[in-house]
Amino acid sequence: MKRYLKIILVAIITFGVLSLATVLIADIVIMPAYTKHGQEVRVPDVRGFTLSKANKTLVKAGLVPVIKGYKTYPAPPQTVVEQYPPPGKIVKVGRRVELTLAE
Repeated sequence: MKRYLKIILVAIITFGVLSLATVLIADIVIMPAYTKHGQEVRVPDVRGFTLSKANKTLVKAGLVPVIKGYKTYPAPPQTVVEQYPPPGKIVKVGRRVELTLAE
């Protein structure tokens, strides 16, 4: 009976150590790479820019411009009138920035 208890205790300790090692590896190595830890940028303000200039500015910052839609606005056509995330917000590299353009 004592032998079985010893085997069970060793198995529980081994399982605990392996679980802890797995969690530490995931936390220290895998998650920072997956979440692009330390790779943040500030969203530039592209409101009032032409679509072409906004695209170049956002791509240069490491962001992905996406046209969300069009809005009737007192601005020249194809001018960015709204953006999300807002200017100045800190985001991860590769984040999409939604642009609303004047009709």
